[in-house]
Amino acid sequence: MKEVHVELPGEVVDALVDQAYREMEASLAYARLASWADVQAYPGAARFFWKQSQDEYEHFQKFVCFLSAHDVVLAYRRMPEIPIAPTSYIDLFRIALDIEQNNTRAILNLLALAQQHAVPFAIRFLQDMVREQEEEIVRFRGYLQAVERIAREPGAILLFDVNIEKFNP
Repeated sequence: MKEVHVELPGEVVDALVDQAYREMEASLAYARLASWADVQAYPGAARFFWKQSQDEYEHFQKFVCFLSAHDVVLAYRRMPEIPIAPTSYIDLFRIALDIEQNNTRAILNLLALAQQHAVPFAIRFLQDMVREQEEEIVRFRGYLQAVERIAREPGAILLFDVNIEKFNP
């Protein structure tokens, strides 16, 4: 059976490219959170956010691979400045939740666009990405709620940080 090649509509391509770069921006944002945590002597959060940075880079790669599979070469784009400046341990998780919520909204908009253009393979790909995003939002809400609860207890943040990898919201 001969493989049928379906071209992606230009509007969908542009939106997929934009999302690929959003994922890269999220990766850089998490790297910045990891760096801040490291400087502030929160090694658990630093490791945690470096892992998140890698996860977002993997999302970037998924979008690039999806585009490449449809004969779209990602053009170079200068990355904007990442305006993230945490001031507390709680801020790390507020910012992270915001990153995940913004990415989820963007992917949902992209999914709606793929549905509007009736591109089934893009719809399936984006539905999988939405599921991953929704899991991340639940996870980060749990982290944020836990950190907000313990923030008033002396030493609790340091204890949480030491055990962050064991915490499962």
